[in-house]
Amino acid sequence: MIYAITLLQFTEWIVILVLCVLLVMVFIKSVKKQQYLKTQLESKNEEIKAISANNQLQIDQIEAKLNKVDNLCEFKEGVTQLLLHDLKNPLSLLINYDLFSKELLGHAANQMLNIVTNIGDIQHYENAKMNVDIREVQVSAVLKNTFSQVEYSLKEKKINYYNNIHDDLIVYADEKLLERIFVNLLLNAIKYSSHEGDINIKAETEKDKVKISIIDTGYVIPEDVQSLVFDKFGLLVAKKSNASRDGNLGLSFCKLALEAHNEKIFVKSDNEQTTFWFTLKGVETYNNLTTESKLQVTKSEINLTDENKEFLKQYIRDLKPLKVYEFSAVRKIIKQIEEHDNPNIKSWVNNLSQTVKSGDEELYNNLLKLAE
Repeated sequence: MIYAITLLQFTEWIVILVLCVLLVMVFIKSVKKQQYLKTQLESKNEEIKAISANNQLQIDQIEAKLNKVDNLCEFKEGVTQLLLHDLKNPLSLLINYDLFSKELLGHAANQMLNIVTNIGDIQHYENAKMNVDIREVQVSAVLKNTFSQVEYSLKEKKINYYNNIHDDLIVYADEKLLERIFVNLLLNAIKYSSHEGDINIKAETEKDKVKISIIDTGYVIPEDVQSLVFDKFGLLVAKKSNASRDGNLGLSFCKLALEAHNEKIFVKSDNEQTTFWFTLKGVETYNNLTTESKLQVTKSEINLTDENKEFLKQYIRDLKPLKVYEFSAVRKIIKQIEEHDNPNIKSWVNNLSQTVKSGDEELYNNLLKLAE
C-alpha cells in the first residue's frame, strides 16, 4: 500500500516536471518568437523611416524646384519690367527719329544694344566658358571708347566725370570685354548718381596687379544687399528689401567677364560714396610711371609764407579728417580755396587738386603738412 502511494506520488512529480519543461519550452519559444517579431518590426520601422526620409528628400527637392520656378518667374517679371522701363525711352526716341538729333538717336540705339547684349551673354555664359583674348591693353584708350558711349548720359545729368587713368597704364585683358565692363559700371554709376553728382575713375598698383576703381556719389547700397548686386536675382532681393539701389544685368555681366579673366569684382558703399573695383594683371612699366609721377609732384616748387599758412589754417582743419578718395567733400573745400588770388596759394591748391585726382594718399598728407 505504501509502495503504491509512493509510486503514485513519483508519477505525479514526473507529470509536473514534464509540464514544467513543456511550459519552459513554450515560454522560450514565445520569447524567441517575440524577439523575431521585434526584429522584424524594427526592420520594417527602418524601412519605413528610409522610405519616409526618401519621400522627405523628394518633397524637399520638389519644394526647391518650385522655389526655383517661383524665383525664375519673379526674375522674368523683374527683367520684363526692367526692359519695359529701360527700353521705353530709347524706343520712343527712335520711333520719333525726325524730332531728335543724330547724337541722341545714336545714344538711344547704344542703350538698347547694351541691354539686349547683356541679357544674351548672361544667358549663354552662365552655363558655358567665356572665351577671352588676353593681350596688353592701354586702359586710357579703352576708356576713351567707353566715354563716347556714356557721354550723353553724363551730360544729361550734368555729372562731373573725373578720369584719373594715366595714358601709359597697360594691363593684360580682353580689350572688348574690358570696354563693356567699363560701359556697364559707368552706366550703373550714372543711373544712381544724383543730378550734378561726381564719378571718379582711378587706378593703383597692388604688387603685380592694377586695382581699378569706379567711384560715384549716388545712392547707398545697403550692406545686406552688397554681396548680391552682381547676382542676376539681385534686382529681386533689392526690391523685396526696399533697397535704394539694386543689382542689374550689367553688373552680372561684369562679374562673368572678370571671372573669365580669373579676377573678381567688389563693391563698397557708405554714406559718402559707392565704389566698384576690380583687379587686372598689370604691366611693370606702370610701377615706374607711378614713381616718376610722385617725384614730379614732390619736386614742385611751393613757397607758402606764414601769412599764406595762416589763411589756409581753417581749410587744413577741415581737410585733415578727410581721405584723398573722399573727392566730393575735398573738392568742395578746394573750390573755396581756389577763389583766393595769391600765386603761392594757387600753386599749392593746384597740386592738391592734382593729387586728389590721382588718389595719392601719401602726397595728399604731405601737402597738408606743408601748409601747416
